[in-house]
Amino acid sequence: MKKSRMFIAVELEDDLRKQLSEVQKTLATSQANVKWVEPHNIHLTIKFLGDVDPALIVGICKVIESATEKQVPFVVPVIGVGTFPPTGLPRIIWVGASDEELRLSKIYNTLNSGLVPLGIPFEKRKFNPHITLGRIRTPKGADALKKMVSQYSQKPFGSIAVDSLTLFSSELTEKGPLYTPLANIRLCSSGS
Repeated sequence: MKKSRMFIAVELEDDLRKQLSEVQKTLATSQANVKWVEPHNIHLTIKFLGDVDPALIVGICKVIESATEKQVPFVVPVIGVGTFPPTGLPRIIWVGASDEELRLSKIYNTLNSGLVPLGIPFEKRKFNPHITLGRIRTPKGADALKKMVSQYSQKPFGSIAVDSLTLFSSELTEKGPLYTPLANIRLCSSGS
């Protein structure tokens, strides 16, 4: 069976997507060579799974359920724009998701270890919750872009209501990635 690229994410409300799309438009005036994420595709990735056999979807959903079963819905502030790496030539432009209470990290850690028995590799890098706005293709205009990004470094953009996780498949097409929701798992409503 053909494998599918998959990831687990928190979907954003339209108002926040619209705000982030306006930031993209402003940053695009830097003339940097950036592949911007389509506004309807902007999301907060919790865990990228890579190429996965669709036969594992049920098992993946069970792991997501165990990561969310004792977690009540919560809100994550969205603050500041930055780049990865933070110094030198940037590759990714992102907006920060503040995880001061480590609720996203707790969900991520449960997913990261819980998915290993399904053959999904354990991610060794520290979880850094963020929303990707664009990927920089070449150094052209990167300095001007970084200067513009720095003006947004502390800007608040509202918040994300984390009340469910969505398992997506990602098909790479000539027009950009096509994300298809495969399952949506709600967080526990009682916290017990």
